[in-house]
Amino acid sequence: MWIVCQTWSDIIYAVGKCSRYSTNSILNHDLTVKQIIWYLTDTAELRLRYESFKIKRVEKAEFFEYINSVHANCLNFRRFIFDYMFFLWNESISWSFKRQQCVSTSFAEAEYVDECNAAKELTFLIQALKEMKYEGSGTNSTIILADNQAAIKMSSNPVNHPWAKHIDTSYHYVRNKIEEGVIELKYILIDQMVTDDLTKPLKSGKFLRFRSVMGLASRHEITSSSMASASKRARYT
Repeated sequence: MWIVCQTWSDIIYAVGKCSRYSTNSILNHDLTVKQIIWYLTDTAELRLRYESFKIKRVEKAEFFEYINSVHANCLNFRRFIFDYMFFLWNESISWSFKRQQCVSTSFAEAEYVDECNAAKELTFLIQALKEMKYEGSGTNSTIILADNQAAIKMSSNPVNHPWAKHIDTSYHYVRNKIEEGVIELKYILIDQMVTDDLTKPLKSGKFLRFRSVMGLASRHEITSSSMASASKRARYT
């Protein structure tokens, strides 16, 4: 779990599923954990790729985020799992994969609650930049990418909708942030939802594509990218 929270976002789904049975595991769970360890061994060269802060040539912090939710197939809780991943200058810096604390009656409600949690995390990240004395901590509207149009409409329309009447008022926080211009919700296709990597098993091609978007790369790929960036800067200078 420590590895998942720090650097290895691509194994968050597998580790999260196994951790539910840490106190009453059976042989199948142990075999699954071994498969995760084998994967980590085979991809030990992967690491998060970040560009040097001094060469970004940007005036303000530029956040964007993917959010998603999936129905939990747990007969004991029957709650949705929500996840989000924040990117700062196209580099992943914060992600989460948790079971919702409330009971949602539809995917629209589940993603609406997810949007609220994401907006709170955004507020924290902006405040963290200010505390680090970053001069460009003032941001433009942060784009939140979601694949549920009903949830987007519920967040953007302040009128009380029948779908939202069961939702606790604390989750309407996101509406205020939209009105303040802090966040902007946009729809993307399900096939483009990067955080599917965090909530469900995927085919290898899709898994590898999303892993690359998350910023996980081998040392060779990072070195090649750094050399290419240095060459571009040299021509620019």
